Amino acid sequence: MGVDQPRKREAMSPISTSAGVPTMAEARKLNTAKAEDETVDRWSLERALAASALRSAASTADLRRLTDEPGLLVIVAVPSTAWLAPMTRHLVVDFPPIDEAHHARRSSRGRPTTLDVPEITHDLSGGARSIAIVSTDPQALISAELLAAADLTIEIGRPTATIVRRAAYRATGQRLRALRDADIDGLDLDDIVAAIRKGATSTASLHRLRRAKMRRASPSETSGALRLDDLAGLGEAGEWARRTVDDLVAVKSGDLDRKLQSALLYGPPGCGKSELMRAIAKSAGVRLVSTSVADWLGHKDGALGDVVQAATSVFQEALVKAPCVLAIDELDAVPDRARLSSRGRDWWTPLVTALLTEIDKIRRTRPPILLIGATNQVDRLDPALLRPGRFDRKIAMGPPDEAGLREILRTMLGAALDRKSIARIAALGRGATGATARSWVDAAVAKARAAGRGIHVDDLLAEVAPPETRSREEVRAVAIHETGHAVVAAALGLAVSRISTIDAGDTEGATWVETRSRFPTAAEIDTTLTTMFGGRVADEILGKGANVGAAVDLERATTLAAAARLAFGLRDDLLHRGDPKELRRALAEDPKLAAAVEADLKRCLERASTIVRKHQETVEEIVGRLIQRRLLDGPELGALLAEITTAGRSLPHVRK
Repeated sequence: MGVDQPRKREAMSPISTSAGVPTMAEARKLNTAKAEDETVDRWSLERALAASALRSAASTADLRRLTDEPGLLVIVAVPSTAWLAPMTRHLVVDFPPIDEAHHARRSSRGRPTTLDVPEITHDLSGGARSIAIVSTDPQALISAELLAAADLTIEIGRPTATIVRRAAYRATGQRLRALRDADIDGLDLDDIVAAIRKGATSTASLHRLRRAKMRRASPSETSGALRLDDLAGLGEAGEWARRTVDDLVAVKSGDLDRKLQSALLYGPPGCGKSELMRAIAKSAGVRLVSTSVADWLGHKDGALGDVVQAATSVFQEALVKAPCVLAIDELDAVPDRARLSSRGRDWWTPLVTALLTEIDKIRRTRPPILLIGATNQVDRLDPALLRPGRFDRKIAMGPPDEAGLREILRTMLGAALDRKSIARIAALGRGATGATARSWVDAAVAKARAAGRGIHVDDLLAEVAPPETRSREEVRAVAIHETGHAVVAAALGLAVSRISTIDAGDTEGATWVETRSRFPTAAEIDTTLTTMFGGRVADEILGKGANVGAAVDLERATTLAAAARLAFGLRDDLLHRGDPKELRRALAEDPKLAAAVEADLKRCLERASTIVRKHQETVEEIVGRLIQRRLLDGPELGALLAEITTAGRSLPHVRK
């Protein structure tokens, strides 16, 4: 942050940060500049806007003190950096007691300014001169000592039509009687100054203001977005979004007491985080200010100062465009500083600090801005971003359930397919994200269009469950393995909802078992372990023997069995060693522990083997049906498992 002060009349522009910080002695020469400025360029539009805005924000008593009372420390908050120089000029030129005026802003490195507090307080102690400090965020950019010593604090809001009309008449003689607040909503001082020109007609200036407003509105941000009512399968996020849209509409209508609840959306890619942010803005009829960490890093040459400037300028843009939605995507690109080397920490700290400062300013001052962050990996965020007061809600967004996927597909397809066909697609594609569903529909529509016809259910089936390319022997191996999981689960009283041999890229097949308990007992953990071994024992009994396809099951079973002893206190030991690395290290270094875990696993393996041998005929029947159908669920699967299903409650699902 630099400390900038106007010079004499012949060099009134602020001194740049690179030029150094002017001394107090230089600042005191401003009184001479005041007299000169009375006769030269008396009212530029910038200065007139600053005067009009200050007059609108300050009370009559405050203005009287500024004019007549020496020895004051005055702090003025302005809406953006564009206001710093004009407001400083206005204060030091038009109020005789104000002898010095400083800008408090960030430097090109994004670091805080250090105002010379002892010298400022020393000058004030004489009682003859007043000093002003102008800043976009006094709470963050001015020291606590000076904030506490301030005699007057004036907050300048966004320019209104009244402020602009008054300034335009004073600087150019134009009477912009037709100007309304909506004409300048979202414009910054530079936009207004560029539009209102000396010698132009009021009509021409008004047209330029309206064109600037249309350009600033950035309709492209939401023009292609869906409304919230057109989105489906959002769960908790959708409920929050609907309440938030109501709040935004109320704030937009003038209900300034309504609090906007910020949120951090997190979950894997493709679950609709970005789409939801756009839908909220469009549904509420407000602007969307959208940014991402990648945008900041790509600003100009990517130097630290440029990156910090890009980040802070987005917040200033949001303040100008309010009411709006400020959406920050890819927050996980800001690393946790605790995991960085000292060199990396030195580079990232100014950016993280600037980001936290801007977020805190929005939350503290409560402008009509809805702050939404989005991240794919919430565990990678710097803990400072997650502290209370920065994001009110943390909302998980995962793949929709089957009902949600049906709604998503119905929204995308409209009347192109009937409900039964859509339900079939959703059943096959269960576990897919909204983005994946969109790719299915787009590809199917393109195929149908190329054939010169409407979309058919087979077009979608080919995308959701592409034709089998594996050999029959390979498919049978997968069917045996998944059926083993299902039969063992059913025999242990667990509700199996689906078995599939569809190749999903990262999985050759899958078995879904309904959730039983969030806090499993030792017996329930044994049930889970036994179910995990169902695939392996089926491979041994009905297939060609144990194979590497069960490696993931074995890894998960080993971790769970070790955790039961070392982390959960459910076996013989009460000592907690819950970190996964600690569990693996303990198994490698402690032969007695490894032997105990091995015994637990073998006991559950033998139990699973007994179940599969007992129900071998049912396993064979299900395998044959599964090879033919690729997916078994609902009543058909229930009928096949009816003979071996016992009463029981469900357990956390097993999925490969």
